[in-house]
Amino acid sequence: MQQLPFSLWLSVALCVVATGVARADQEPPKLPGTAAPFASIPWGSTPETVKSGLTSRGYQFAEADQDGDLVFTGKTGPITATVFEVFDNSRKLVKSLVVIRPAAADLIDLFHTLSTALGDKHGKPSVKLEAYRGKHRDPQSDSERRAAIAAGDAELGTFWFYADGSSMYVDVTSTMSIETGYESPRWAADMARRHAAAAASSAANDAAKSAEAAAAGAAAAAAAAANAGANSTARAAATPAAANAAGLVYAGPTGWDHVQGTSDGLGSWLRTGDTDYSQNVSVLTKDGFASLDALVRAELTFIGGLQDESGFAASDITVCGNHPAKHLSYTYTASTGARISTEAVVAVFGTAGYSARYNRLASQSADPAAERSLKSLCARSAQ
Repeated sequence: MQQLPFSLWLSVALCVVATGVARADQEPPKLPGTAAPFASIPWGSTPETVKSGLTSRGYQFAEADQDGDLVFTGKTGPITATVFEVFDNSRKLVKSLVVIRPAAADLIDLFHTLSTALGDKHGKPSVKLEAYRGKHRDPQSDSERRAAIAAGDAELGTFWFYADGSSMYVDVTSTMSIETGYESPRWAADMARRHAAAAASSAANDAAKSAEAAAAGAAAAAAAAANAGANSTARAAATPAAANAAGLVYAGPTGWDHVQGTSDGLGSWLRTGDTDYSQNVSVLTKDGFASLDALVRAELTFIGGLQDESGFAASDITVCGNHPAKHLSYTYTASTGARISTEAVVAVFGTAGYSARYNRLASQSADPAAERSLKSLCARSAQ
């Protein structure tokens, strides 16, 4: 998918539940069973089965995108809907996303209507969210609520989380669209696969462009560091401002090793001297995000697929000068059984999503330099 390759960035940023406001360390309740698929087309269906099922329901096949996912158009009443059908690398259906853009005056009412209809069909949701912040924190009318949505100062979403890792949701984006998502138990694993493939592709592309970037002229600190190798390049800019001036995606903390990636800071960083678990930072980029909202939904889906995850909370920050971004923190159980605490910063420049994740054992003290370094996240080039 081009617009939403990872999506369901579950907008539980403020986690307002039906009975009140949930604490950031409170895990949304998990429902029994499995999320229902869209249009009753079973999870694991082949592209041919999906095409047949949707065309028989009046949807028109539009295209197969660059990832091999299928795009359809159709009508939801008088409103045109775009349907994205997402497949894993074995070509089995793992996610469906339905996007509509109603008339502005109908946006909020239609969101509530869809939330209620899904609740009537599938039961009480895990989370219901309608929250406003900033200068729009106390809207008095739908027009003020729409202004908050357009400004990115609102979170409206209803979510069903299931114990097997599947989920379903309906939410409103800052582009004034309504998304209804259906995600199978296998979606989180496939999203992780796509994330890894994006990182590998990014590294390859950056290596191919390194000569051009050098010719274009990076700042003196970055250019000098480049001569010393990729490990020192990104570390040469010790502050976010210096990193941005040097044309870096990320500036690693002083004393950390850039063990894999590209000279602008993408890839993996390890803290030297750790004898048990090596604290690390992972920096990735992926094209195809229409907004920060879309990236946040994807990140929250990824978090929701982790074992025993808790504490995911999103807050507004700025990076790369004064560019809007989100900061998240959460804890989960790794495959080794270790409890890992993660802080992540995500941002979108143009249509490219960027993320920097700082990982440590929950029992380890946070490294202030690593935490500060997350705010050095910036675009590879002007976008």
